[in-house]
Amino acid sequence: MDLHLHLGPLEPGDLSAWPDLHVRTDGHPTLVGAALRGQPLDLQFGARVRAYPDPVRDTFLTLAVQDQPNLRATRAAMNLGAQDFARILSFLIRTPIEWAAKPAGSERSE
Repeated sequence: MDLHLHLGPLEPGDLSAWPDLHVRTDGHPTLVGAALRGQPLDLQFGARVRAYPDPVRDTFLTLAVQDQPNLRATRAAMNLGAQDFARILSFLIRTPIEWAAKPAGSERSE
């Protein structure tokens, strides 16, 4: 069976059980998860991720939704060769990311 998973922001209808959630998060899955956990939101996070090149953004989002990221499964799901996947991972490692939510009580280092 072929399964196609849409990677991107959730639609307002997907979040209809939480009336203001789409407005607060723009449907960004990482922000939605943080909001549902009651964590503070970094509302610029979605814009930074959307600015990534498509393969980088899609790989990042695929890894972000996994409790325990599986690189082999992610590479297969993204249909990427080893060299392309290595370049994407290198980009993500080199690019500073301030996560969408920080654990309560933690401080960001500047």
